[in-house]
Amino acid sequence: MYDAAQIERAQMLFEAGASEAAIAVLYAEKKSQPENRDILISLGDLYRAEHRFAEAEGVYDRAIALSGEPQPRHWFLYFARGMMRERLGNWDMAEMDLQHARELSGDEPNVLNYLGYSWIDQGIHLDEGLKIIRMAVQKEPKNGAFIDSLGWAYFKLGDYKNALKYLEVASQIEATDPIITDHLGDALWRVGREVEARYQWRKALAFEPTDEDRQSIEAKLLTWLGPQEKKKPKAHMPRGGTAI
Repeated sequence: MYDAAQIERAQMLFEAGASEAAIAVLYAEKKSQPENRDILISLGDLYRAEHRFAEAEGVYDRAIALSGEPQPRHWFLYFARGMMRERLGNWDMAEMDLQHARELSGDEPNVLNYLGYSWIDQGIHLDEGLKIIRMAVQKEPKNGAFIDSLGWAYFKLGDYKNALKYLEVASQIEATDPIITDHLGDALWRVGREVEARYQWRKALAFEPTDEDRQSIEAKLLTWLGPQEKKKPKAHMPRGGTAI
């Protein structure tokens, strides 16, 4: 039970706010047991929670290498590594991992949502992104993050009426989420409800967004949303994993 105890010890330290001490526990175990997948995965999860994406990617990469032939139970490893690669700006490799995670998991809704949202946020594969996000919402109809993604997909497609409908629902479910509140403000602005839009953007600032998101929201409060974006899906097809 030693390995399980060390993992639990690290988790308790992390939950107590001692993130560096938690990482140090698992890093020491990684050095003494470099082929222990459970230790590697747990360390990767802590790095991911701390936004240390490059370190998390490296640990997940090693865990995948030690896993042998991919099995359905390995889907989360590919999903986690894909998320890290997306955050690091390596979209081509991230997309391959996310497609592989989708295939292994049999359309796990978190994978569908992340892949679809990533496509839509980049302005690529908009119709396919909308399709798989709808699938995620059908699987978990009360998941505010998934409903937000669906609303944002409609927003990117220029269907602001449907965007507002879903973003209002998402905001009711996740009432203090800064991203969802920001998205709701954008949709309100596009349908001409400008006073309400500014109110939602100010609310989003109160919900502790990231520095990058805060700057974006503050800019909108100063200069408003600006003209509608006209994005078209790129011509290339998704690479890697499962064809859609």
